[in-house]
Amino acid sequence: MKKIFILVLIIFLFLCSCSKMNKNYDFMIEDTSEFPYVVDITQTKYIMSAKGSTYHLEHCYIVKNMKEENIREFYGKQFFIDREISPCKICKP
Repeated sequence: MKKIFILVLIIFLFLCSCSKMNKNYDFMIEDTSEFPYVVDITQTKYIMSAKGSTYHLEHCYIVKNMKEENIREFYGKQFFIDREISPCKICKP
């Protein structure tokens, strides 16, 4: 009886976790007054320097020249639209 209960519980937890994977949620990883980092892995990944004024696609050569400690990753354009941050003129995200 105990084994059946544990098996049912495992199946229930598995089904609950699977149903959440298909939903489109934004998860706040870190929230600072300057840059909230929002992750929604269903959208395109964009890169911005902590001190920059434009955002880039991750394969842009400008990103490769950024210092690693200044790189900020974002998923989706909403962050940039809300703050009127312009896209890179080279990679044209």
